[in-house]
Amino acid sequence: MFAVVLLFLLQGAGAVVPAVSELDPSLYVGRWYQISADALVADTFELKAECVTADYALASDPTYGTIIKLVNSETINGKLFNITGYAYIANESEPAELSVKFDEYVPSFATGSYWVILLGPVVNNQYQYSVVSDSTGLSLFVLARDVADYAENYASTVDAFLADNGYADFFAPIATVQDDCTYAPTLVQASSYCPTSPVMFHAGCDETVTFENSCSDVMAEIVARVGGQYETWSDPHNNGTYAITTQTDSTIQLSRTTGNGEYTDHMNFVFDDGSASCVVSACSESQVTSLYDYGTNHCNLFSLYCGTEDSCPIVMYDLTYTEKINSCTDATTSCVASSV
Repeated sequence: MFAVVLLFLLQGAGAVVPAVSELDPSLYVGRWYQISADALVADTFELKAECVTADYALASDPTYGTIIKLVNSETINGKLFNITGYAYIANESEPAELSVKFDEYVPSFATGSYWVILLGPVVNNQYQYSVVSDSTGLSLFVLARDVADYAENYASTVDAFLADNGYADFFAPIATVQDDCTYAPTLVQASSYCPTSPVMFHAGCDETVTFENSCSDVMAEIVARVGGQYETWSDPHNNGTYAITTQTDSTIQLSRTTGNGEYTDHMNFVFDDGSASCVVSACSESQVTSLYDYGTNHCNLFSLYCGTEDSCPIVMYDLTYTEKINSCTDATTSCVASSV
């Protein structure tokens, strides 16, 4: 979706379609796959681009209040490209007419337009598709949460809408290739219990872990691992160093510095022992600008509760758990070094 970067420079007589009257930003965040775009996009700024995605997450800004931070990604000749920026609602009475600023290629004073002209139904707290243009009507982007689901359930509705609104000839949609793709990591949708980060674009991991053990045992094991570093326990990921910064009866806040001493991440564990099991809300966030972390933030959390079945060292209790990943930059990379 790099075409949006230069839309503010373009003037012309496209098929200007009004934006929808309502848009809930909380339902718009997450990963989108580009289904198609018009020739202005596909034959110019996205020439030869495949596997195009857009990732959105809510953030706060001192000037604009709530904003939608964004990462647009595409693959050209096997190489992945990213651009970051943010969108904001300039006029609360027109919530689907967003203004866009980018971090690269465009001067900081320049602002583009991003008009949502059609929205799909809400499923699992997410709009299922979005048709996007701009204030000139020159650009067209069709986005969906799932490529196959869109083709089966929504394509005919969107195609009819585009035909009825003059998206033909030069403005007709051109399909975006979404086959055999290696996608960029998604933006983390950080929950309220996350530690926060001073930078807008950063890696992280937000998860819910349900333990068969009591919360007191889980907390005791985490504290014992941190306290036993380099003697009775060592970090199985890359021999990083943990430090507990705050501890209460129901929370543990920590920092972790990577084994090479280069990066320090922050993490929070919140414990709920109100049911038959111990439910832990856990979150780790990088403190520097990063779109990739190669599993580090997930491993920051995992290394403190993984058990012998995971080939992890333990101190007091061999914990039994089930992980639910809520949002994570990378939760697939192994957290246990082969030497452990």
